Amino acid sequence: MAVEHRTGRLTLPASGVAEASLEVEPRSRGERRLRAGAILLFTLAVAPAAFLVPPHFLWPLVVLAAGLYLVRREWAGEYVVRSFEGSCPRCGERLSVEAGARIRARQRLECYGCHREPQLRLDDPAGAPVGAGARGGGANGPGPDSRSVHGDRG
Repeated sequence: MAVEHRTGRLTLPASGVAEASLEVEPRSRGERRLRAGAILLFTLAVAPAAFLVPPHFLWPLVVLAAGLYLVRREWAGEYVVRSFEGSCPRCGERLSVEAGARIRARQRLECYGCHREPQLRLDDPAGAPVGAGARGGGANGPGPDSRSVHGDRG
């Protein structure tokens, strides 16, 4: 897919708002579903074979736990970050997101300057925050009838 230049807002209650600039590669729901399903099938195939390695009961549980973690990570990552620029709205410390990291349209980031977690909210390509619009949303969050931005449904 093509890399998109997106803007976003870093918000922290009682600390204000800071602007962020990102280059991201959107991942379709189908692509995320395919990757998560492949990891799940691989995990379910390897877990019984892991039983053969002593201590027998431990390794299948480790394989299943690791597989479920990877499935969740693949499914939740709506975008792949190529570059990120933004600073903490509280202390002004530059925040970092590694290239290749998978993020959602709403993502908490760690500030190592003040140890707070500002929330990154990506704007849609037209410039409005994701979730704002006819179905509710805006500064107070999504309206009562809006769908989850995490892709839980569908």
